[in-house]
Amino acid sequence: VSTQSTGVIEFTPASLSQYRNLPKLYIAIKGDVFDVSSSPQFYGLGGHYHFLVGRDASRALAKRSIDPVDLATPANLTDLTEDEIDLLEQWYKKFISKYPLVGKLVVPLCTYTHQSLLQYRAPPTILMAVKGDVFDVSSAPQFYGPGGGYHVLAGRDASRSLAKTSLEEVDVTSTNISDLSTEEINTLDEWHTKLKKKYPIVGKLINTDSKL
Repeated sequence: VSTQSTGVIEFTPASLSQYRNLPKLYIAIKGDVFDVSSSPQFYGLGGHYHFLVGRDASRALAKRSIDPVDLATPANLTDLTEDEIDLLEQWYKKFISKYPLVGKLVVPLCTYTHQSLLQYRAPPTILMAVKGDVFDVSSAPQFYGPGGGYHVLAGRDASRSLAKTSLEEVDVTSTNISDLSTEEINTLDEWHTKLKKKYPIVGKLINTDSKL
């Protein structure tokens, strides 16, 4: 937990997770962190909504979901439907009228090496790099998880494979994009744009063997 010069308390996903039990119960919604300690019957241990505490509850509330994929912090809100966005707004208004706002949820970008990225090939966290950006694709395990059509790209720099529309091992395992054609570069840019609209960027891929 850190405090800005403005006095706003900043919570990272890790520090927010420390507030899951009394005396302090905190929940994040749309980037704001609320103190729900006054309602332990709902949010305390044994309460119906305790599973939301110490997390970014935005996606779970929007989708009325208890699926672990929808409880990931930070929440991925890029693929919500209009109805889900409206429902999330209703929840936010309810919280801001009932509970004190105590801070902001911040997600500092991590740096990953090709080696460290390989650790994230299966749920609960599935990551994939494209053009230097590391995307959290955990919300689509049917595509990127074990058994999914794009699982070979999970935990890797998928830039060359996507640019060449290839799942051949020679392209999957290569990080070289210096020899791409103009058409392939355009295809890669299209994939990058598509992924940015659907999945959160959680870090940067660096060309070094240093650890996270």
